[in-house]
Amino acid sequence: MSSPERTASASVSPMLSPRRMVKSGLCIGCGTCMAESGDGAAMHLDRYGQLKPDRSHSTAGFAELCPFSPHARSEDQIALARFGSARFYDSRIGRFEAAYVGHVLEGSFRVDGSSGGMASWTAAELLRRKLVDAVAHVVPREGDGERLFHYQLSRTAEDLRKGAKSRYHPVELSGVVAEMKRHPGRYAVVGIPCFIKALHLLSLQDRVLRERLAFTLGLFCGHMKSTRFVESFAWQMGTDMNAVAGVDYRLKDPRRPANWYTAHLRLKDGSTRSKDWWHLVDGDWGAGFFQNSACNFCDDVVAETADISFGDAWVEPYSSDGLGTNVVIVRSPLLQALVAGAVKEGRLELREVDSDF
Repeated sequence: MSSPERTASASVSPMLSPRRMVKSGLCIGCGTCMAESGDGAAMHLDRYGQLKPDRSHSTAGFAELCPFSPHARSEDQIALARFGSARFYDSRIGRFEAAYVGHVLEGSFRVDGSSGGMASWTAAELLRRKLVDAVAHVVPREGDGERLFHYQLSRTAEDLRKGAKSRYHPVELSGVVAEMKRHPGRYAVVGIPCFIKALHLLSLQDRVLRERLAFTLGLFCGHMKSTRFVESFAWQMGTDMNAVAGVDYRLKDPRRPANWYTAHLRLKDGSTRSKDWWHLVDGDWGAGFFQNSACNFCDDVVAETADISFGDAWVEPYSSDGLGTNVVIVRSPLLQALVAGAVKEGRLELREVDSDF
C-alpha cells in the first residue's frame, strides 16, 4: 500500500469504521483504534484465531488511523516526513542511512535470539544509554488460553531478555499504548511493519504519544499468523492446544543451518514436543497458511517507517550459519551513529551492504 502517488483523502468517509474494516478483511488486529480503552479488553480473538476490535466501538479519526485504511497516510508519506534527508533511497526498502549484515558479538544476545541478536541488542542499548525509559516488546503470556504472547513494557535488560526470539502469533498494542500515555517518559516500541505504521498514524492524532514515542524498531515481516498456526502444530505433534503452555517457533541449533526451523511446544504437564518445520504440513511460510487476509494488501516487508529494522540474512553463507545472522536497515541518524560506534568498539560484527543485498 505504499504507493508514492497515493495521498490521504481530503474528504474522509464518515462510514469507515472498525466494523467495516473487519468486514472488508483489511483489519490486521493491531489494536491502535482501541488504545483509548486502556486495558486491551476491546480486542478479541475471532473464530479464525485473529485479533479484532470491538466493532461497536467508535473511534475518533479512525479513517486516518487504521494502517490499512485508504484514507491513512502511506508508508512513503510517513517515511518522507521522518527520513526525508536520508542518504539512500530504494523503492523496495525505502529511505535509509545504512544497511548491514552481521550479528552481535558481546553478551548472549546472539545465542538468545532467533537470528543475530541485533533487535534485542538495540533495545538494550537504548536502555543502557538512557535514551529511553522503557521498551515495548512481545513476551510470553502464561495461562491465558490461545493468547500465548502479549506486549509488555520492559525497563531493564533482564526483562528485555524475555522478549528475545520470533513470535508468529497475534498480539495487539492497545494496552501498552494506554500504559505509555499514563506514565510520562520516553519509549521505544518493537513491532512488525503495519504496527509501526499504526503507531506513527496514532502519533499524528495524539500529542502525548507523539512526545513519548522516541524510537521504533521494526521487524521484517512476511505475514501475520493466526492462533491456528500453533494449534495446527500441536495437533501434528499429537497433543491438544489446551495442553500447550508455551511455544518456541524457532528452536536454535548451531549445528544446523539457521533456516532449518524446529517448532518446540512446552506442555502444561511439564513435557515437551518438537518437530522440524519441513515435517509440518503448514511449515512452508510462503504457502501462507493461517495468514491474515490484510497481509495480501501490504508491500512493506521491511518496516519502512521504523527508525531501524531487522531481518534474517537468508543468503549464503549466512543462512547456513546456525548461530543466526541479521540484516539491518538503519534510518535514524542517531541510531546509525550508535551502531557504527559499537562496530568500531568491537561489540558488533557488521558489514555494510547495499539495497540489492
